[in-house]
Amino acid sequence: MADFVYEGKSYDLRYTIEQLRMYEGAGHPPILVDIYSTNGVLGIAPTLDLVAYGLCLQDSGEHINPEEGLFIATQLVQEVGYGPCLEKIMKALRRDCGFLFVQAETN
Repeated sequence: MADFVYEGKSYDLRYTIEQLRMYEGAGHPPILVDIYSTNGVLGIAPTLDLVAYGLCLQDSGEHINPEEGLFIATQLVQEVGYGPCLEKIMKALRRDCGFLFVQAETN
C-alpha cells in the first residue's frame, strides 16, 4: 500500500543518507536535532521538506525532483493532514535510516 496517492500516482517515502544530506543542506539543522528538540513534532517547514525529499514513485522507486516534491508535499499535508504525514515520515526514517536511532554503547 502506498504512503500517499496524489493525482492518480502512488508515492512512498524512502530515505537514504543522500536525502538527509539534501535536507540538512537546505538549511535545516541535523535531522536528529530537529527530532529530539521537538520531541518528534516537527514544524511545518521541516515536515514539508522531509516529505519532498523522501517522495518516490512506488512503481519505480525513483525519487522525484525535490521542487516537485515540495509542491506535492504541500498538497498532501493539506489533504491528508499534518499528523498523518509526520507519522509516515517517522516510520520511514526508522525503517530506512535505523542507524540514526541506535544508541551508542558506552564502556
